[in-house]
Amino acid sequence: MRGMVAVLLVSVVSAACVHHAALPRIPTDADRSTREQIFRDHQLETRDDLWVRADGRYGVRTLSDVVSTYPESRAAFRRARTGWLVTAGLTIAGGTFAGAGSGGALFSEPGERDGFLTMAVVGATLFAFGLVLDEQWLRPAMRDVARSYNEGLRRELALPPPRRTDSERPLLVLGGDPF
Repeated sequence: MRGMVAVLLVSVVSAACVHHAALPRIPTDADRSTREQIFRDHQLETRDDLWVRADGRYGVRTLSDVVSTYPESRAAFRRARTGWLVTAGLTIAGGTFAGAGSGGALFSEPGERDGFLTMAVVGATLFAFGLVLDEQWLRPAMRDVARSYNEGLRRELALPPPRRTDSERPLLVLGGDPF
């Protein structure tokens, strides 16, 4: 019982110590160079599975207040959060089934292995599907959050949109969707 109380206490304390992203403070009389510096300090980028800006690295829980500032980034954030929940659920469930099925097949009698092997294959398939969704849904949604937040921040700071470089232009457009 003491161990459970200690784990619960550590969990609550560590959750309270999570660094949440702060909203930018924008003075009403800021000149253009100050506004550009505010943008550079608060613009979002994606790296690995996190959003990054000058003051730190942020996950889904620690960035929600900031991206909710602008309607476009709020909607994109909801899609990213849903993608995170789906991919996490699939990979966790898949890994669990694959591990349990493999373990069951390893320690079962030869006539009982088929069910466990099926469970392992289904688990591995779910796990792989979760990884594919991570690349095809979650990561693009995270980039969309960063893009839409940065656009909203630029508008609020009255800064012009960035100039697109040749490397940012789509190579192929089919049916209106850039690839």
